[in-house]
Amino acid sequence: MKRHILQVAALLLSAQLFFSCEKTDLTSAEIVEGLKTALVAGADSSTRVLSYTDGYYNNLLTRIPLPNEAQTILDNAKIIEKLPGVSLIFPNLSSDLQEKVTNLVKSINSSAGEAAKEALPIFKGAITDLSITDGLGILNGKSLLKSSDFDSLAATNYLKSKTFTDLTNLYAPKMDNALGKPFVNNTSATTIWNSITEKYNGVVNNKIVQTAASTAGHSFKPVDTDLGKFVTGKALDGLFLKVGEQEKNIRNNPYQYASDIIQKVFGSVFK
Repeated sequence: MKRHILQVAALLLSAQLFFSCEKTDLTSAEIVEGLKTALVAGADSSTRVLSYTDGYYNNLLTRIPLPNEAQTILDNAKIIEKLPGVSLIFPNLSSDLQEKVTNLVKSINSSAGEAAKEALPIFKGAITDLSITDGLGILNGKSLLKSSDFDSLAATNYLKSKTFTDLTNLYAPKMDNALGKPFVNNTSATTIWNSITEKYNGVVNNKIVQTAASTAGHSFKPVDTDLGKFVTGKALDGLFLKVGEQEKNIRNNPYQYASDIIQKVFGSVFK
């Protein structure tokens, strides 16, 4: 019995040594190249999918919501139009704003999809310049966000942590340009948002509204939100989400990819 246990232990040790040697066959340069190639593949797939018509909007995980201020506007509009004397000055206030807000959701998601068409070169540049300081750890699922558990998004999370600010600055002009293009009712997201905030701010700054609101114990402030900054951040979140999905797929199916370096690097840790 003891001899049998020793034989099993020897076999397990041999297997462990075999797999350890197999992993050490990879150079640091190969690991980094494999990780970057996987991230580029993920960026290529994600930008392509999200740039399709309603690519952002049709996916609940990537759909860009409204800024919190939009809901504040709608909630306050319902209160304001019920104040004594106000409905005569601003009839149908909440319904008018609601229609504009509904159009805004579609428009900002269409804008994000338009900007995604130009995102790939920005992503590729960030990935190329990325200095991966712990390639082997990332390959084996060690993440900046998780101290112990295996992280199937280790490479994506590393990319995001190192490049998000720079990507935002590079991507913002593309998004601002897209937000200025007409998508819904031949009107741009920027125009829709400005019409919402201008109408709302005009109402809350009206002296009759202010007096009625104060009498009823309410206080309303004008809204000022940088729509471009908000949508850029949410659009990049969606792109990174899709890149992460591709990383998971590569880890689970490395041999389905034509890239030799992906097969070699991720195949070495494939289970």
